[in-house]
Amino acid sequence: LETMLRILRPDVMILDDLDRIEMTAQVLSFLESARQTCRVVMASANHLSALSGAASRPGRFDDIIEFDRLDRRVVASVSVAD
Repeated sequence: LETMLRILRPDVMILDDLDRIEMTAQVLSFLESARQTCRVVMASANHLSALSGAASRPGRFDDIIEFDRLDRRVVASVSVAD
């Protein structure tokens, strides 16, 4: 994945169900690389409490927004700064 990240250099990366993977040093390193390479990195987790503390520490993600369901109001409230 890191090779693809370096080659493709996407503007946006969306990671789904981040709470379902084991947070190894390699995964944490990938999160840091993604944050440096991509303009926006979004991740979802079904259970924030199940997310490893290392994954949610300051510097991995700018904001953590918790919501019960994804509807128009929630989508409108989430914005990305240029």
